[in-house]
Amino acid sequence: MPDPALLALVQHFANPPPAIVQPAFIADAEPFLSAYEAIANEQDRDFDIWMRREAEVRETARLAVATNPREFTPQQFTDLIEPFERHMRQQQKITARLERRTAKGASERLTRLRERTLARQRQQYGAAADLVLFFRAMRAELDPESRGGPSFDDPDEIERYLLSAVA
Repeated sequence: MPDPALLALVQHFANPPPAIVQPAFIADAEPFLSAYEAIANEQDRDFDIWMRREAEVRETARLAVATNPREFTPQQFTDLIEPFERHMRQQQKITARLERRTAKGASERLTRLRERTLARQRQQYGAAADLVLFFRAMRAELDPESRGGPSFDDPDEIERYLLSAVA
């Protein structure tokens, strides 16, 4: 029987961070701005909840793999990594589109909300990239063959290499 920690990990990470939903910049009217702000507040709460749960599940998975490594396979982590990376690519496209869009003559409040949305998206992408790197490390713990590859002396160089593997 699979370890309950793995089942919790799979269940939790089958649901990536909540997607950012960005309303169309159609108006600078108060009802629109209030609705946009409510959406941003809800997304902040959802992401904070996701991050707390992610930390708990990550620690549980780390302990489970450390104490029962034979219960897990590298493929189980690969099966978590691939859909998560697809989600990350999709969110990255949404962020790029939003960054290209500007609302000429927008109010200061609308501009702040837009910047807040972009900042949250970047934060979510960073959290997802960190999680994928965690999954890769767990997979390497289980599969000594996957430990090959280039070696690095410069920490910046290894970071660029690892992040390019995620993107």
